[in-house]
Amino acid sequence: MRLLTTLQTLTLRCCLGLHQLNAWVFIPALTLLVSSEITLRTVFNVTLPWSHELSGLLLLLMFFLSLPYVYVKNDLLKVDLVYQYLPDYLQVAAIKCGHLLVLLFSVLLTWQLTNASLEMYEFDEEAFTLKLKLWPLTLTLSFCALLMGLLAVFEIILGSRKSLSNES
Repeated sequence: MRLLTTLQTLTLRCCLGLHQLNAWVFIPALTLLVSSEITLRTVFNVTLPWSHELSGLLLLLMFFLSLPYVYVKNDLLKVDLVYQYLPDYLQVAAIKCGHLLVLLFSVLLTWQLTNASLEMYEFDEEAFTLKLKLWPLTLTLSFCALLMGLLAVFEIILGSRKSLSNES
């Protein structure tokens, strides 16, 4: 049990670190990219041919980097209008079912993204307008899905949601 708690703490710190990396690096980078693209288009009537593709890849990366953090903070979407009127035992059942579904989704997503990254590495796939290999991005997304699956396992086994506030 102590090993699970230690692994949970390590996973929570990793989630917080990825979220902070997102907040301090990727969001400002996307803001700078979009601002420069708007400035170049309106003032100089010039466009960067790779900015649209890079902004799409950054958005995808930003979504996946923060997904485990949002799951830990219990900020995923839920229908509170229905949930608040359920009896306590049905609320507990809905929470447990939600953790099982997150685990299933994470396992499938990790498996698919890992297979895709192996194929991208094998066939040396790159982005269309950038000389950027896609397999590291896909492997990073797979790691984020794996983290979310580990968090779901901890919720199912340990049963208590550990707070990220004491991890920061």
